[in-house]
Amino acid sequence: MTTGLLCDVLKLPRQNVRRSLLGLLDKGFIVYDAGERRAAHIQLSAEGRRVTGLIVQRLTRPILGEVAAGQPTLAD
Repeated sequence: MTTGLLCDVLKLPRQNVRRSLLGLLDKGFIVYDAGERRAAHIQLSAEGRRVTGLIVQRLTRPILGEVAAGQPTLAD
């Protein structure tokens, strides 16, 4: 993924995307190779992959519980 492509997909200004990327970089969630200005490559770090994996697991975990059957009770 490149910074330019990310800006296009998110429809956000380059400055906003760059600020967010630098925050993710500081936290160790991404690897950001800013070789050429227009061709900076962004990848998830091992920590970023671990954290996103935990988030996906939480989102895809089935919800267990009871569902009431029958006619709904209406408020007066």
